[in-house]
Amino acid sequence: MFKARSPIATLVAGGGRDGATGERTLRIEAHPSLVLAQLALYRDGAPQAQAVARAVLGVDLPLSATEVSVAGDVRLYRTGPEQYWLRAPDERTVAALSSALDPRAGAVTPLSSSRALVSIEGAAARDVLAKGLAIDLDPAVFRVGQFAQTGLHHVGILVERRTEQGFDLYFPRTFAVTLLEWLTDAALPFGYEMAFRA
Repeated sequence: MFKARSPIATLVAGGGRDGATGERTLRIEAHPSLVLAQLALYRDGAPQAQAVARAVLGVDLPLSATEVSVAGDVRLYRTGPEQYWLRAPDERTVAALSSALDPRAGAVTPLSSSRALVSIEGAAARDVLAKGLAIDLDPAVFRVGQFAQTGLHHVGILVERRTEQGFDLYFPRTFAVTLLEWLTDAALPFGYEMAFRA
């Protein structure tokens, strides 16, 4: 059976680096078991999809293109008109959503194999990301529980502020090595640890 392998495994296995002061103030984590799917709704499919999202996921479809809908380990992002990304704890959740959704209302497409997820956390995380993101990361503007679609190193990404000092970055797997190299270069003055999230 085919098993997906992370394109950044070698970089993560290399561990971290000490910063200018000899400390490691940041933690960069890759998520090898990311379960991500896209929910695309057809015309007039929103009412049925809303009912299914509540019943299966325990969450409402987000109305805003910046606020994340959260229920336990389920995260739902509105990425476009009638388009959503679902981050789920396991493939069974995606399968349950797909089975419950009327095919006339919309479709669920797996994205796990095409996207990578990296988290960066620490007091300097905002400073590191500000070197490459063209959005205002001030906590008064980009609050915990918000996300934005932007670009980093010429690649389209989705960035979510998970905590005051923690961010999740979703990006195409084909650019995973390039973006992680950019991230570790930008983090080098502060020092960082690297790991896989269990």
